[in-house]
Amino acid sequence: MVYKKGTPEYEAWIITDKYRLWRERISTYRKSHPEVISTTRPSVRRKLSKWLKEYYSNPDRRKEAAENIRGDRNPMRRPEVASKTSASKMGKSNAWMNGCKNPMHRPEVKAKFLGDKNPMKRPEVRSKFKGERNPNWNDGSSFYPYCSLFDREYRRRIRRDFHNKCCVCGLSGEDNRRELDVHHIHYDKGAGCNGRGLECVPLCEEHHKMTYNKPTRIWWEKYFEQRLWNIYGWKLDGEAT
Repeated sequence: MVYKKGTPEYEAWIITDKYRLWRERISTYRKSHPEVISTTRPSVRRKLSKWLKEYYSNPDRRKEAAENIRGDRNPMRRPEVASKTSASKMGKSNAWMNGCKNPMHRPEVKAKFLGDKNPMKRPEVRSKFKGERNPNWNDGSSFYPYCSLFDREYRRRIRRDFHNKCCVCGLSGEDNRRELDVHHIHYDKGAGCNGRGLECVPLCEEHHKMTYNKPTRIWWEKYFEQRLWNIYGWKLDGEAT
């Protein structure tokens, strides 16, 4: 029996076990026959997009979908999932988003987020991400001072050791539109003065932002430790051998 969407019969049908089993069979068929049903085909993607727009036009469904991924139920909150997502992007240059290719650099796009139009300018929005409520909160480390050894000359040497290229994607400092950022791989701004080795790598603007994501920080630390091993050997204190 096929019910029309939006009818009481259809709403009752989609919450039954029979409907769930039917969806599972479809999912199994799609996995075993990728050549038949593929979301990479434009015609399929258009139909899927149209169906999703109609389905989520209902405010209750949108609210239910948001609740299903809120807090710890969000898959990206799990370190193993977040690490896989970051790993899939490793080594891929973001140069195609630099300069005028970045939508946020277009005047008509920037105009939509200037001044009071920017959601983060609203007090009620900013208060939701302030202090410990921010998902990337790191015990207020942004207020800590840098070690005195982390000076301009040290940062220049780190960029020089990596040939002035991003440690992740290889983007040069010239293409980065500014000097490459020098990132503390262990997120410790006091490293070098508190008994911990000063271990840093150069990063482009885009990949430096990616390291802010708290669930993936452990993965980034391991990745950068390996890169430093390739440059300096076992002496991971920022001193080239």
